[in-house]
Amino acid sequence: MIDDASKAFYLKAAFGTETKPEETLAQDSKRITVPVSEEFLLRLVNEQKTIWSNDPKDEVRYEHALRASHPVPKTVFGIPILSQKKKSGALIFYSEQAKNAQDETFISLIENVAYQMGSLIFEKVEVPFIQGNEDRIGQVLENMPVMFFSVDEQFRILSWNHECENVTGYEKEEVIGKERFFKDQLLGIQDYGNSSEFYHQSVDSDFKNWELEIKSKTGKIKTIAMSNISTEFPIAGWKHWFVGVDVTLTKEVEKNLKSSLKELSDFHTALNAVSIVAITDKLGNIIYVNQNFCNISGYSKNELLGRNHRIINSGYHPKEFFIELWKTISKGKIWKGEIKNKSKDGKFYWVDTTISPIFDENGKPHQYLAIRNDITERKETEEKVRLAENNLKTLQDRMSPHFLFNTLSIIHSYLQTNSELADSAILMLAENYRFLIDNAQRALIPFDVEWEFMENYMKLLKLRFSDFLDIEVVKKGDFSKCQLPPLTLQPIVENSYIHGIRNQKGGGKISVEATIEGNRTRIRIRDNGKGIENTENFYSRTLNNISERLKFYLYESEVKIENHADGGTLVTVDFDTPKNEQLGKLN
Repeated sequence: MIDDASKAFYLKAAFGTETKPEETLAQDSKRITVPVSEEFLLRLVNEQKTIWSNDPKDEVRYEHALRASHPVPKTVFGIPILSQKKKSGALIFYSEQAKNAQDETFISLIENVAYQMGSLIFEKVEVPFIQGNEDRIGQVLENMPVMFFSVDEQFRILSWNHECENVTGYEKEEVIGKERFFKDQLLGIQDYGNSSEFYHQSVDSDFKNWELEIKSKTGKIKTIAMSNISTEFPIAGWKHWFVGVDVTLTKEVEKNLKSSLKELSDFHTALNAVSIVAITDKLGNIIYVNQNFCNISGYSKNELLGRNHRIINSGYHPKEFFIELWKTISKGKIWKGEIKNKSKDGKFYWVDTTISPIFDENGKPHQYLAIRNDITERKETEEKVRLAENNLKTLQDRMSPHFLFNTLSIIHSYLQTNSELADSAILMLAENYRFLIDNAQRALIPFDVEWEFMENYMKLLKLRFSDFLDIEVVKKGDFSKCQLPPLTLQPIVENSYIHGIRNQKGGGKISVEATIEGNRTRIRIRDNGKGIENTENFYSRTLNNISERLKFYLYESEVKIENHADGGTLVTVDFDTPKNEQLGKLN
């Protein structure tokens, strides 16, 4: 019983088999207080040694109703009671007279009494507790979802739960009490030499953790995360307890994950070494670029992050091109194609592009990975070949024997009637052919040279069809610094004659007007023929060839054909300054 006033134990009587101590105490209606100070008790229990005290401070108040009839003790003698080396209480004696600690016989007798009381407490309190709970503990350990087993000092298995059976394949009957199972089967140590040394190094410490590879009964290697538990829990004979978790699958996953991460790292390194990589959010804002992207675009990462790809838009592709691109990737599909971009310093470059959606947990695209490869050199080579083919075709058309024969026939007729005009025609024809030979393979030529070639051609047409064709040529502004590809204007004029007015009754008219404002040049070529029947599906190889060459060599170029409000067809050619970087490579 715990006394409220002194915080000490009060022993009314020895334990009996019938009478409970609290019932005995209930017979005494008076409050009992142990006549010793709390400090004395604490000192006695904490120091765990016999204490004699004649100190007045250890003389404690009496709250008992019969206080007046009891003398105050002069000497207090205390001895601690230990049960299995644990603090279990104290035995205290009081004397009305002052005593000293010289009576060794008395002290020995009292220490023996205290020892016997400690044994009695263990027998009556702790042993029943252990016996009453050992079965319940065993049931818990038996059914834990982790491996649990115990060994004695010779490493013989004493307990082996269900999870041990599941993981190893060995039944309880196959392992308990076996001499070498722990070392041979679990640890895989066939020759372990000095057992005490092995014991000390491997398991003679509490809560030591290690991973153990064991061979199951079926021969499969299992990886077990093992830990030995504190040995303080009192179950007889269990020198060490062990718990283990089968982490074989986890290890395999870790191994595969490490391998995958290594492969991914290698792929990432290789990809960054050769490709231009960018990642955008679902709105197209850039959230990642690699160094190759920065190198080719001329922009730093800080300049690119948070922006969209319009920052490198070259203006080459129509809006419909990018609308179709976004439709594709927004549906979770991969888009592939070639895109012409523009760097920070104004240079154009081509990239072979693959854009792949990155899906969220709901299977919806929330980011886009763009992998590009620089194909500028290849595209320029292709462009050179195409331009060379177009130039050759144009040159062949201009030097057509049919055109030459017809022109010479007209000159021959003028030789009979107007020799001066015939001489002029011969000179113009010679100049035109000289122009074709000298300039047809060049990238750009002065505007005035191209203009003169076109004028000569129109004059020759006028000579041939003087009664049928009218021509008008107007040039406004200073074109001394203007350049354009050769054979740009004359083929358009020829088309206006052939497709516009050649078959028109009553003749027709072709007018050409050139203007320049700053760096911007505009040429308008109009005929008063029948016009175009279907402008939406209209295609002209000649105009397409001219448009491609202008786009390749000149900034902001455009070739447009339409029906004029007053009849006939109007072709408008607009362009800006040359792309010097292209000229340096192709001239």
